Amino acid sequence: MNEIHRIILVGKGAAGKDHAREILTGMGLTYDPSYTTRPPRENEKDGLDYNFITEEDFKGMDLLNEWYETVRFNNWLYGTTNVQFYAGSDIFIMTPHGVSLIKPEDRVKSLVVYFDIDATIRGNRMSERKGNADSIHRRLSADEKDFKDFTDFDTRVTNPSYTSSDIYDLIPEEWLGFPNASYNDSSPNDHVDSHHNYN
Repeated sequence: MNEIHRIILVGKGAAGKDHAREILTGMGLTYDPSYTTRPPRENEKDGLDYNFITEEDFKGMDLLNEWYETVRFNNWLYGTTNVQFYAGSDIFIMTPHGVSLIKPEDRVKSLVVYFDIDATIRGNRMSERKGNADSIHRRLSADEKDFKDFTDFDTRVTNPSYTSSDIYDLIPEEWLGFPNASYNDSSPNDHVDSHHNYN
């Protein structure tokens, strides 16, 4: 069995990745947000949701070979640094393309969790975030294209109302960096689909 060094959350817009990240950090895991050139959305905070930088700074970091992986999505650049990937964080949020750039020797030490939530639910969530209809449609369409044929994940979550217990149950007990904790919840876990057995 491979030792897991990191947890990677993957999902379309408004699928619940940030909520899962908050649950995991509440359990004691660390999260160093990735970098992006897009402007912050309402209620997003620099250094918490993303590290917001200019495209000039992003390209400058590229010249210094600081990036582990980068991706352009909806005309904005996103990236994870080498320091973050190897030493700075337990949790990452990535796109399918970002996952495809993970080196094979690093992929086997990563737990990729795919939040596969129904498009109608995600669209409603986006509407509640005060996005206009055109931008919502554009984001949903872009996600469908980005996630087409995506299969490189270890575990899939399909219930939009997942609980803290559900997230805790996804984590390999063998992962040495995971804090001792106990979460009791009566919700069924039949919405969690594991590609691999970590128990």
